[in-house]
Amino acid sequence: MISQKKRTSRFASIALPLPVNTAFTYLIPSELTVFAEVGRRALVPFGKRILTGFIIGISDNPGNVAVSKIKPIQEILDDELVFDNHMLKLSGWVADYYLSSLGEVLKTAMPHGTMIKSRIRVHLKKNNVDSVLSLTSKQKKVLEILKKDGHILLKKLERSLKESVLSTVRSLEKKGIIYLEREINTPAVKPKTERYVKPVINFQATISDRAVQQQKCMEILKKNPDGIPLAELLERYSLSRGVVNAVVNAGFAVYEEVEIKRRSKLLDQESINVDHPLNDEQRKSFRLIMDVAQSANPLPVLLKGVTGSGKTRVYIELVRELLKKGKGAIILVPEISLTPQTTRFFTSVFPDKVAVLHSAMSPGERYDMWHLIHEGTYNVVIGPRSAIFAPLQNPGIIIVDEEHDTSYKQTDTSPRYNARDVAVVRGNMLGIPVVLGSATPSMESWYNVSKGKYILSTLSERVESKPLPEIITVNMKKERAAGNYSSLSGLLRDKLAEKISEGEKSIILINRRGYASSIHCRSCGYILTCPHCEVGLTYHSSKSLAVCHWCGHDQIVLEQCPECGATNKLYRGMGTQKVEKELEKISGTGSIVRMDSDTTRFHNGHFKLLEEFRKGPAPILLGTQMVSKGHDIHEVTLVGIISADLSLFLPDFRAFERTFQLITQVAGRAGRGKIPGTVIMQTYNPDNYAVKTASKQDYESFAEMELKAREELNFPPFSRLLLIEMSSEDLRSLNKLSKDISDYLSENAPKGTEVLGPVEAPIARRKGRHRIHILIKTTKTRQIHYLIRQVIDSFSKGKETINIDVDPIDLM
Repeated sequence: MISQKKRTSRFASIALPLPVNTAFTYLIPSELTVFAEVGRRALVPFGKRILTGFIIGISDNPGNVAVSKIKPIQEILDDELVFDNHMLKLSGWVADYYLSSLGEVLKTAMPHGTMIKSRIRVHLKKNNVDSVLSLTSKQKKVLEILKKDGHILLKKLERSLKESVLSTVRSLEKKGIIYLEREINTPAVKPKTERYVKPVINFQATISDRAVQQQKCMEILKKNPDGIPLAELLERYSLSRGVVNAVVNAGFAVYEEVEIKRRSKLLDQESINVDHPLNDEQRKSFRLIMDVAQSANPLPVLLKGVTGSGKTRVYIELVRELLKKGKGAIILVPEISLTPQTTRFFTSVFPDKVAVLHSAMSPGERYDMWHLIHEGTYNVVIGPRSAIFAPLQNPGIIIVDEEHDTSYKQTDTSPRYNARDVAVVRGNMLGIPVVLGSATPSMESWYNVSKGKYILSTLSERVESKPLPEIITVNMKKERAAGNYSSLSGLLRDKLAEKISEGEKSIILINRRGYASSIHCRSCGYILTCPHCEVGLTYHSSKSLAVCHWCGHDQIVLEQCPECGATNKLYRGMGTQKVEKELEKISGTGSIVRMDSDTTRFHNGHFKLLEEFRKGPAPILLGTQMVSKGHDIHEVTLVGIISADLSLFLPDFRAFERTFQLITQVAGRAGRGKIPGTVIMQTYNPDNYAVKTASKQDYESFAEMELKAREELNFPPFSRLLLIEMSSEDLRSLNKLSKDISDYLSENAPKGTEVLGPVEAPIARRKGRHRIHILIKTTKTRQIHYLIRQVIDSFSKGKETINIDVDPIDLM
């Protein structure tokens, strides 16, 4: 008897997009063995759920897990590798450094809407609704929503109530009022197909002479042997569907579903001439960076260039040189609003080679663009922070424009990574140069230059020797003393009127959103606050509503004060809508393009508004910080900065740095054309060193004073920060948890580490949850990271949420 060799089982180590720092072992069914490969995605069961996971290892050994307890993979989702070894290594570094899970990082690196998972649908048992009398107010709210349609997705229910309701839903399930159902959702985006009509080659039959329309159809198809879209046949050639069906049914042609690629409109912008010869400083910087690229271990290059010095022109020349060598480039920009301008520059020089990736694109556009990059169709990628994970084939350089910008840091969800720092690590892993460009480099990058970790290259003059704009400081205390209580100083009003009369354009920056910053009672001082977050509500005149900018809660503003009953409420502060009303008195109704989070929330909103201002008759662009970054509009000759010093008083050690950068960056929007620029800076603190040095555009003096102050307080770049944020609806349990964690850290932290807190967060409550912070200041990064992993494993077991932010940007 011939014995048959027993088939060896294979097991996959799978990273799941969950906040769990471990991989899970699954059995690879024999029929899927040929498809299972490290770097592909798999559909797997996890408890009662179904999740998309990432295969990070394959072995014949299941490890310490009993084979009988190992569940099988349900499906392999990809025909080819989604992540190569480099991207897995980079993602592993991100997960390790930012204390997130590998699965969370890999999910971030995928295009949005491609993950398959199960979801919970809540169903109402109608027979039992009226039989239960003792319900909480929260349970009643849930039932009121359920009564409308009888069922609702749990996530949608939570969005409606703006709070977590899982415990409430579970309690209603126990009472027998509702039941829960798990269902598999389909991916939000899929390949897009279009029906084509394709001629059958060498088909012998003939069409009757009397079938004139069918003959016309065949003549068109013969000229298009690869097929033609059905919609084009019907619309362009005025053929009926019946005629086309008759041709297909007779065997002369076939229908085929052809995949078509969705394309961002940003790639179809009008070309402009940006291919000017390099000046001496630009040429020197280009040569320095190319020399760095030839070295065995290239250091990052900090390209410090004043606003309007032509940093983008250097970027273009670098990309051109590397494309000749068969390499690609990733160009990061801090804001979605900068993507159209940067894309226009590069597509003008490199048509059909540039791809864009950003969240304002439709999910379908991002899906197709990601796959085209992955396939090697495009070799230049432009986008904000998530583009650092672009699956570019053979990258030769990474460029981080406006490297100082805080938008490169993801703050709301895990992984809370900084794309600038990830770019430096990715460049180091690949052995390629990373260029960090800015007129106002971050203190960390400037410090790294002084320590020899980065190489400095400088562009000290604007192109064509154009002068930097003159900055005029207006002391708003004197304006108030003179009886001017409006948002605009007398000088700014006069200058705006002058520029309008001369046909020139102006940009007005205000670091606010909404009509007014707060609503308070003149009689008792009561401030209208969000019931879910301990922040004041902002009045929006366009909606006649008070809105919370943290959780989205809105409400009608009552005529009477809810505290004392008085009717003399006051809208205090300066929002964009309020300033817009004042500007219209100077320029006329409809003459202002307003650019803030309210007006740019729609598809391609940033692009459309900038184009409207660039090409249209509106003389004024009004906006929040997004108008300060990188826009190159030659007709702008005046910039007005309202409340330039507002950010000085935030509870943040970077407040002075942010203020200096904001003033300098927005000032740089003026005078880029033939006419010199002017900047009117309104401030209540003209003697503050951040304001003073910004008015002189003296970065080096500011950096010297700022670094000295940071060193005295042992703040970055002289230490590393790590923020632990704990939140819960139960304040008592939260206080206990925060104290336990603080005590544990104080007892086990390495020498020289400061554990600050626990303290109430500056915004003590958000979306109904109390918030407490612990801030760690250390130079022992590796030891602290290991300790925090222990904290997560030991203390993340209750109803409280623990979020970890490594190198935090936002301490609010």
